[in-house]
Amino acid sequence: MKRLNDQSGFTIVEVLVASVVLITGLLAVSSMFGVSKSATLSTRARVQATNLGREMVEAARSVAYNDITDAAILAEIADGNPALADMVAGAPYTIERRNTVFTITSETCVVDDARDGGGASPRTGDFCLDSVAPGTLDPRNGKPDTVPEDYKRVDIIATYKRPSGAVISVKQTTLVNNPGSAGAPAIVTLASPAVGTPPVVGPTVANGSSTTTSIAFSITTTQAPYSLIWLLDGVNKAPICGGQGVGSCPNSKGPFNFSWDLESPKADDGPYLLSAEAYDERSVAGPSRSMTVVLNRSYPRAPAGLAGGRNVVDGAPVVELEWGANPERDLTGYVVSRIEANGSKTVVCPRASALYCRDTSPPDLATVRYQVVAWDVTMDGVTPRESIYSSTVDVIRANQPPRDPENVVKAAPDANGHIAITWDKPSPQDPDTGDSIAFYRVYRDGQLLADRLGRVDAAGATTHSFLDGNPQSSSHRYYVTSVDMNFAESGFREAQP
Repeated sequence: MKRLNDQSGFTIVEVLVASVVLITGLLAVSSMFGVSKSATLSTRARVQATNLGREMVEAARSVAYNDITDAAILAEIADGNPALADMVAGAPYTIERRNTVFTITSETCVVDDARDGGGASPRTGDFCLDSVAPGTLDPRNGKPDTVPEDYKRVDIIATYKRPSGAVISVKQTTLVNNPGSAGAPAIVTLASPAVGTPPVVGPTVANGSSTTTSIAFSITTTQAPYSLIWLLDGVNKAPICGGQGVGSCPNSKGPFNFSWDLESPKADDGPYLLSAEAYDERSVAGPSRSMTVVLNRSYPRAPAGLAGGRNVVDGAPVVELEWGANPERDLTGYVVSRIEANGSKTVVCPRASALYCRDTSPPDLATVRYQVVAWDVTMDGVTPRESIYSSTVDVIRANQPPRDPENVVKAAPDANGHIAITWDKPSPQDPDTGDSIAFYRVYRDGQLLADRLGRVDAAGATTHSFLDGNPQSSSHRYYVTSVDMNFAESGFREAQP
């Protein structure tokens, strides 16, 4: 009871001190909550920046390789990913995530990897500073890199402000491999309204002559090309737009139009392979497209250069004839006829692709006339059609053979086993006035038609040679004869060791 009635206790000072201690503790705890919240918000913003950067670099990997540039990469990412689009058109590029606004910037550069050496092309601002030095040799083969652009590096930087005003940047990086031709523009269509199915360009009348002098074509591509060319039988004819190292194609996928001039130079009848190729700014071509165009605009031309004369082959008198090949590609062969005294024609060599003919039963007349005609087919691809003109040659019986070749020598086989035969042109060449040696014939192991090995033109030098590139033996016997302009053949001269 005494203690209960005791008036002693805390003084006012003690209470005040205790209050100060309590308030200080409460303030400290309250401050910890604020710091914790700030740290949480900062961490959340950094995570958002990291995730956003990761999304954008992943999206960058789906952008066409040629569009990965400082100027185009962000727009290309936004086009393919609406969630990554710019909040407000124009600079700066911003995206908002959870009440935080992130400013997005990008950096791209080309990497020349040291593992395959350095390319010889000059370095520009597009190459990363840590690329291997140009001209560095490939350690595997000792040669410089022929394709210095190995891949591209893409950096996405997301920048934001903390509540304190501090500016924080988070960078994400990815590498995009050079796809080579797979990333270059490809030809989608190559067509012409003048080319039907089958693709034959010719006259509207079966046996007429076409007035078509050019064919128009149209091309479309998978993406805008840097340069575009067309080729005929694999030969680059001309740029449709752009050129070597020059990009002047419009920024579109086409159609791009061009024309094939059939007259300068003249395109003879027959099949042609026409193709087109599109290139990017790295001079890499995507998949091309080709089409076969068959021209059949006219009758075949008359064969040129028909020549012939009497000879004795395998002991029997014959007339041998030769002529030059026609330029048309659609020929089905040549037919040689003998023109008889009454004007009728006797076929001595039926239609064949050979450029020579032998009349084994020539009449014993002072002059015998021959002609050769070329054949192709009409627009239906089946019906034979004869050339509208033909050349003729008169074979004279009175012609004398030329003189034999002189100093015919057979050399020993060379390191490759080849055997060379040499001889000199006789002087005078031929007993007939105005006649001379046209060419020489080389025979192996005999003097019959089947033993003919080759021929050598007589024009020019006085010493001639022939190389047997496949003798298979050094024991062969070789013979050389002279043949004059009327196809009369001299005697045989055997090559001496």
